[in-house]
Amino acid sequence: MKTKEGISDLNEIIERFKPQHEPLQCLPACLMNIHNELFRRKCQEEKISLTEASEICGYKKGLGSKEHFLVEKINERISPLNYEAKEEYSIKDGLQFLQRMLLDNKLSFPIVTLSGNYFEDITSTRGPSSRRIGHSVIVVGLDKEDVIYYEPAENFISSASSNSNNPRRMMKPRFQKLWNDFEDPNWVLWYEPRKTRILEEFLEEDDERKTEYHIENYRKR
Repeated sequence: MKTKEGISDLNEIIERFKPQHEPLQCLPACLMNIHNELFRRKCQEEKISLTEASEICGYKKGLGSKEHFLVEKINERISPLNYEAKEEYSIKDGLQFLQRMLLDNKLSFPIVTLSGNYFEDITSTRGPSSRRIGHSVIVVGLDKEDVIYYEPAENFISSASSNSNNPRRMMKPRFQKLWNDFEDPNWVLWYEPRKTRILEEFLEEDDERKTEYHIENYRKR
């Protein structure tokens, strides 16, 4: 399995993740978990609660979250810590993109949002909502056949065959299909070290380094 370099026990990380408390609270729960995991790993005293993450995500009970201005709101908090949030969508070779992220120990785990059809695919009799809206999960690993991910709504998913264990697995072609079918296809959000202005200008002058750092893939918001 491919996962972050220097992180040997994925199950130990997953055990620290906390689930969503309400049916449509998946994005705030994912944000809280990647935020707290990254800064714990970097030995920085920075932590957010699910309530704080819900405020950042513009979450409303029964309505879900608003992704607009999400990156800006996160960066207001983490820029002083020399980190920044990034988001992208319509990524070519999306699973390879995730793989590179998972192998880079400087980055957080990535959040992706899947089509609402996701709940018809997993072994459950019901999902956290009957509404066909997107559902956010945390990708934590890739192996030869599957995407390995944390399901924040596990407590809301009932299934005769499910043992309610995280992480879950889904075959890569189906995961890619559900990821593509979200209204912002292949949307992904992550944290990375904040680049200084001098470094950004240097990279803009050097096409080889631009490619290495994937600067051309970043969506400016």
